[in-house]
Amino acid sequence: MVIERDNQLGASSELKKLYPFDLRGLSDGELRSKVELADVLCAFAPYEKVESLALSLYAGPRVGLDNDGGEVESRLVNLGWLEHPFASP
Repeated sequence: MVIERDNQLGASSELKKLYPFDLRGLSDGELRSKVELADVLCAFAPYEKVESLALSLYAGPRVGLDNDGGEVESRLVNLGWLEHPFASP
């Protein structure tokens, strides 16, 4: 999983997205396009970044948010059920 983000807080933030990647069958030097799994910008306010990510087949993804000693407490956010990005249609 790749976490793409800016370094902004709260309303100043514009980019907080999760992208999975699959290396199976990848040849040396081959590139893959990004497949967005989730835009989590709303779940981040007022946090700066994802500190941790836990994936579960039974409970859905959880994201740990933290502000590196800021005034807002750390928290764990349930992103709910997300469609598997590599599943066949």
